[in-house]
Amino acid sequence: MAQDDDQAVAIRLSREPPFQLGAVEVHPATRQVLRNGDCETLEPRVMQVLVAFAQAEGAILGHDELIDRCWDGRIVGDNAIHRTISKLRDLGLNFGGGAF
Repeated sequence: MAQDDDQAVAIRLSREPPFQLGAVEVHPATRQVLRNGDCETLEPRVMQVLVAFAQAEGAILGHDELIDRCWDGRIVGDNAIHRTISKLRDLGLNFGGGAF
């Protein structure tokens, strides 16, 4: 469910229900992802971005929306966003087995 920038709701991990991404179970409140009995705990910001992308259901998320939803509107450099997305790519390829 992608949202317009002016309607972006900040992601609070404690309020997000668990969900599935391919073969990976995602538990935002504990920041854990599970697959085939293996568990990985993500940094809070990385989990917030993962939740934002999952909620977007394939829609493109803009820079400003990510900042509003995952960084509480703080001033954030592009490098911070790129590093976070890079960590998600690594997670998807290495831990997720390409599942997402």
